[in-house]
Amino acid sequence: MISEKVNEWVELPIEDILSPLANGVILGQGWSPQCEKQPSPTENDWGVLKTTAIQPGKFLELENKLLPAHLSPRTQHEVKSGDLLITCAGPRNRCGIACLVRKTRKKLLISGKMYRFRVNERKAVAEYLEAYLLSQKAWKAIDKMKTGGSDSGLNLTHTRFKTLLVPIPSIETQRSVVSKIEELLSELEKGKQQLETAQQQLKIYRQAVLKWAFVNDRFQDFILKDVTEKIQIGPFSTQLHREDYIENGIPLINPMHIQDGMIEADYSDSISKEKLKSLPNYILKEGDVIMGRRGEMGRCGLVRKKEAG
Repeated sequence: MISEKVNEWVELPIEDILSPLANGVILGQGWSPQCEKQPSPTENDWGVLKTTAIQPGKFLELENKLLPAHLSPRTQHEVKSGDLLITCAGPRNRCGIACLVRKTRKKLLISGKMYRFRVNERKAVAEYLEAYLLSQKAWKAIDKMKTGGSDSGLNLTHTRFKTLLVPIPSIETQRSVVSKIEELLSELEKGKQQLETAQQQLKIYRQAVLKWAFVNDRFQDFILKDVTEKIQIGPFSTQLHREDYIENGIPLINPMHIQDGMIEADYSDSISKEKLKSLPNYILKEGDVIMGRRGEMGRCGLVRKKEAG
């Protein structure tokens, strides 16, 4: 029993504060069919969520793949507002990420790499549980629960996750905690907006400096091939097929992943280590420069130590 004393906290296994889903289970795992690469275009077309739909404290409904027309949707896995989601497979830094679905469009299914659950509203507040799952204490506990032989591919099993201890005060106290968190996050958002404004100003200054440095007659011009060791393009489409793409593997870099000279990898566009072995000439090395030659033409980024390999 949860104590009725406002100031008394108890620790309960997470399974004790959840309510059964429509199919009777408290922890639902989804379905991972072979989907189209593009997302579901409208809420009239079924889509299956990618793990990237689950970000810390944020649900991204556009991160999904279109369910092929010849497959019937397993509607028991449809996401609803009020659901809590957590990734249960992937690399260490992506396995165990949680979010609350505050709102969502229709006809989106969870995949087999995530769990779905709902709180018992007599015992817990959904926003409070989300906040706890994002805390360092919960993250460390969940990290110890993960199984697997490699940091690039771990799993969080039903059995282990259901034992996660959650500190539970009264409903009133939970709501107070959530209110304070939202107040602090609002202040952080204001700071973020100010930082983004400053970053835009820095871009303008950077372009001015580059223009001053290179638009003059102080330097001798060279042809690019004369000052580089090697110039090559990425793998051809014949070397990569739709079935080669996986989530949370070795990321493939496209021009859209180059932002302000930095490389921002997207783990939803990735390949396995086995496939990588067949493409040894395309593995990025520290000091490489990559540049977009189609689409986002001209974008340029330097490969640093963290992106190498």
